[in-house]
Amino acid sequence: MLKGLFFNQDCTDFFYSRGPEQMNGEAVDAFVDRLASLGVTALLVNTNAQRTNYASEVWEPLWTGYDPTGPDDQPVLKHQPAEGVAAMRRPLNNMLALVAKDVDYPARMIARCRVRGVQGWISLRMNDLHDVHLPDSPLLSTFWKQHPELSRVPYRDSGWTDRALDYAHPEVRDHYMVLIRESLARFDPDGLELDFMRFGYHFAIGHERDGGVLLTRWLSEVRDLVLDWERRRG
Repeated sequence: MLKGLFFNQDCTDFFYSRGPEQMNGEAVDAFVDRLASLGVTALLVNTNAQRTNYASEVWEPLWTGYDPTGPDDQPVLKHQPAEGVAAMRRPLNNMLALVAKDVDYPARMIARCRVRGVQGWISLRMNDLHDVHLPDSPLLSTFWKQHPELSRVPYRDSGWTDRALDYAHPEVRDHYMVLIRESLARFDPDGLELDFMRFGYHFAIGHERDGGVLLTRWLSEVRDLVLDWERRRG
């Protein structure tokens, strides 16, 4: 049984709430130190929405297509409300600043957790739908934009839940499996959370029960991967 105080850190919060002068490894350490002092026993580091907040080799990072020196009407910003452009540029600039200093944000978080006696987990969002109403938002992956046929309701678009990916398609499962594999290999986490609750729509309407059987079988494959890495690392 899992016990203690678990803290799930949103994939963009660290970058939204700090200035560029705080984009360094010491600021990451200080964030973990603060949580440890408050009694957090496990930090779940969320690393993705539809894109990652680190320089992934298998998924697009959030800053893909973004030019930090470019204008406010560049393609990845042009559909943002005018009042939201600066708010979007800030986390993208901060992520790039951290990468420029060779700080691997999730890896640094987990390393500091070990120093402070806190469990360091990776948390993956399994079907994020932020900004699906904004065609060129930097939050949207190329995979999601190029495959409307893989959505759970491909015959209409009456709301954001329609645009969730349908895990009945092997392409969708494979898309997430490569991220899981990278997370286990790259970050050496104490635990792995697959966050299916944000957002909780994963199969076509009326096919949820059959989907549950399929998803359970797929999760057993993930479990095998976790156990394999546990054996490798002791």
